[in-house]
Amino acid sequence: MDKEPLLFRKKSLDRISQPDQLTDYLRVSKPMVWLLLGAILSLLTGIFIWSLIGNIDITTGGYAVVEDGQATVMLTNNEKYQLNNGMRFTINGKDETISETDKNDFGMTVGYAEVLVSDGNYSVSVVVKSSRPYELLFGV
Repeated sequence: MDKEPLLFRKKSLDRISQPDQLTDYLRVSKPMVWLLLGAILSLLTGIFIWSLIGNIDITTGGYAVVEDGQATVMLTNNEKYQLNNGMRFTINGKDETISETDKNDFGMTVGYAEVLVSDGNYSVSVVVKSSRPYELLFGV
């Protein structure tokens, strides 16, 4: 009457006890699963590295007047952002840095920089804030 309860089904025990299957390879997973796992891991590693060394720049538009290699840079969105020394801007496809700032006759902050472009009026893109992605995620 005391029949010991089986932990596994009898059908499963019979199947694994057959000696003709002992030499077969045990296939754990398909190679395609490993390729997919490797691709996902590579993507996550790339995102992690980018979050440490990459930059997210917030830019605003402006304009520059160049005379004799000296650019006078002004922002078009002057209420929200102010120009400061060391800010980067792009003029005619070249990256430059504002070396000094001052107020003009109208009370606007203007920046000055030495540039290697010909004289004239140019649209510029000024980097007003630069952040690393991990700073945005973790509030550092």
